[in-house]
This record gives sequence, C-alpha cells and structure tokens, in this order.
Amino acid sequence: MKDAYSFHLTETEFQEFFEAMRQAYIRVYARLGIGDITVPVFSDGGEFTPNDSIEFQTFTPIGEDVIFFDEVKNVWYNREIAPSKAPKYTYENTEKPLEKHNKEGIIGVQALIKEFGIAIEQSTKSLFYEKDGKMLLAVVRSDYEVNEIKLRKIVGG
Repeated sequence: MKDAYSFHLTETEFQEFFEAMRQAYIRVYARLGIGDITVPVFSDGGEFTPNDSIEFQTFTPIGEDVIFFDEVKNVWYNREIAPSKAPKYTYENTEKPLEKHNKEGIIGVQALIKEFGIAIEQSTKSLFYEKDGKMLLAVVRSDYEVNEIKLRKIVGG
C-alpha cells in the first residue's frame, strides 16, 4: 500500500492533482507490463476518511480481495463498498398460521431450509454485534452476508 498526501487551496486544484497522480499510476503499471490487468477500484477510505478512496488492483489467480464491475458506470468497486444488487425474488403473498416447532439438532441455514422445504430466499438470519456496550441486530436474507464495513458506516463506528 502506498498513500500520497498533498495540500491544495481549492477543490479544483486537488481534483487536478488527483487526476495527474491517477494517470501517473496508470503509466507506471503500463511500463511494468501489467497495465492491462490492473484497474483503479473505488474502496473504503478506512480510518483516515469517511470518503471513498481509489486503489489499484491487479488481477491474479491468487489474492485476498473481491472486486465488482459496474457496467453502467464503467467503474470497479471493492466488495467493501460495492453497491448491492440483490436479484429479484417474487414472494408468495400467502399468510400461514403460526406453528410451534421443536426441531432440536437443526444447525445452520441449509439444514433449516431443508427441514422446512423452503427456498433460501424465504429465510433470514440474524447476527448480533456490540457497539458502545449496546447490542445491535442485523437481519439479512439467509443467502447474504453482512458487510461489516458498510454496517460500521451506517451505525457510526
């Protein structure tokens, strides 16, 4: 990771400098022979800033990160800030009577949806977090994961 710091009198000056730096990085990667597999990616600014940042990522068969491409905007996003695009799911609008079940030994979403014969999109999972001594509950569809970086931004820490 390489950070760059600069000081400017106006936002316009900053944007001009930023674009010059971005272009310099693109030229460096091209000279190294990896320009065609290295892309600028919008990512989380981390503890330094509430704003997004740009990092360059190179496609390799190994790695620790996942990035997504937005074809409409023609930009790459790191998974930590990528806009969510949940696939459309049509729910039955039929109310079922409340039933009590004693299903000991059923552990995990896969076992639960198999036991009840429902689609994974029809179930949710609940995850507890702690912030400032208070409990937070995040509920997501069972086939989703909680993006903890996005959650931290929403709850302020």
